[in-house]
Amino acid sequence: MESFVGLLAGGIMGISAGGIFSGFFKYPYQELGSAPNYWFVAMHGMLVGVSIAVASAPAGVKVFGEEKGMYIREFEAGHNSPAYFLGKNISVLYRILLSSAPLWEFIISSRSPDRNQHTVCNHLFELFGIYGIGQVISMISRRENAPLLAVTVCLIMQVLCGFGPSLIKATNGGYVFILDVGVNRWLAEVEYSLWIEPYLILVDATLSENRFGYSFGKVGRNIGIALSIGIGYRVISYGLFSVVLHLSAIRNFWMKVKGNGRIEKEGSYCLMMNVSFILGY
Repeated sequence: MESFVGLLAGGIMGISAGGIFSGFFKYPYQELGSAPNYWFVAMHGMLVGVSIAVASAPAGVKVFGEEKGMYIREFEAGHNSPAYFLGKNISVLYRILLSSAPLWEFIISSRSPDRNQHTVCNHLFELFGIYGIGQVISMISRRENAPLLAVTVCLIMQVLCGFGPSLIKATNGGYVFILDVGVNRWLAEVEYSLWIEPYLILVDATLSENRFGYSFGKVGRNIGIALSIGIGYRVISYGLFSVVLHLSAIRNFWMKVKGNGRIEKEGSYCLMMNVSFILGY
């Protein structure tokens, strides 16, 4: 399902997004260019993030959400919970790679200017981050509510990428840290940079940066930060995973204690009735 949604979204966005950028020419040719069009480039980064969130958030929930009862029983049986958590994350890496392939392939093949290998990393780490958020949500929500909650949270985080509100407004308002914890804030900047950088020989780079607050020449740094955020989501998920396991073990232990107490009370009551019957009371 992720591949189908990625294929559809990537095809539509790639076909509709070709050749629409225009900016202010450098001095002394400012008056010769057409009206600047920066907003669609920034919006494209947001739309890519939104499509990935819709496609992959429910799949991220299913990594652990479908097996919650099973891994609680395995933990109580003495199995190694860190090995289970790590193994499950490794087992879905191929799914993340295959799910990202249709999206970046259609965008690369159907839009201009031509993209490079950074586009592949961009969408791959976007999916990596969304899967991490889905895992966090699966630890704190019921199984039937987790997919919807994950989609909602991921949509909000993907929309807060610097397009609206822009990074400049968020920085001036003092809430830019809310944007910084989402992977799309960094990867949308990569999209913006990769799209506009081929035109910087003609257009004014300062005006392009000041429109939304995105910076050029930081593609590698941004991809590294997005990867770190995705790993951070998994660290949080593992912490919640451990809490769920230990709370379940404590609850089961308490249920056993209550059960043993009930059995002891019933046994004492039967013993008293038998003694009373023997003594003739």
